[in-house]
Amino acid sequence: MASYSPATLDEIRAGVDVVDLVGRFVNLRKAGQNYKGLCPFHSEKTPSFMVNPKKGIFHCFGCGVGGDVFGFLMRQDRLSFPEAVRVLAKQAGVALPEDRGGPAAGDSGREELYRVMEAAAAFYTERLWAAGGDRARLPDISASQISGGRLPDEPREPVGSRDHSGRAGRCRDPAGPGVRLAGHPGGQVQRDPARR
Repeated sequence: MASYSPATLDEIRAGVDVVDLVGRFVNLRKAGQNYKGLCPFHSEKTPSFMVNPKKGIFHCFGCGVGGDVFGFLMRQDRLSFPEAVRVLAKQAGVALPEDRGGPAAGDSGREELYRVMEAAAAFYTERLWAAGGDRARLPDISASQISGGRLPDEPREPVGSRDHSGRAGRCRDPAGPGVRLAGHPGGQVQRDPARR
């Protein structure tokens, strides 16, 4: 994981105006030496979110959240600390020392997860369109529809589908009639009459 010297972090803090950063997400109004607005981290009707440009900090008296530019960006954009440092360093024009941990160090593993998901998608797409994949394919769906993300809205049965007992036919939930299932067409699961 990347570690940054306190001098580098102070240089980034000095190069980023906390009022400008917070002002991109919160409608701020001047209130004495500070700025105030509605907190972006909880819902409120009366402004209790304060930004102090002199100290470079923010604080919400409603939910108790506070911090500096790094803390705000981490909460607002759901970034890890190294990711927030890189974003703010770029904004402030501060050069960071090279990362010895490789390209994925300190990024919460997001980039590596994207690469893994792309590899898995390529693997399963290849298997789906191979000779043995015909049993898993849905009828009337082309490779271009799958790769373009244009699948039909209604689910269809795969060729040769089986119910829970292994018999050919429609797959039904054994839970019984009247069971509500979110996202299920028709809103109800049908019970297989053969399985009483």
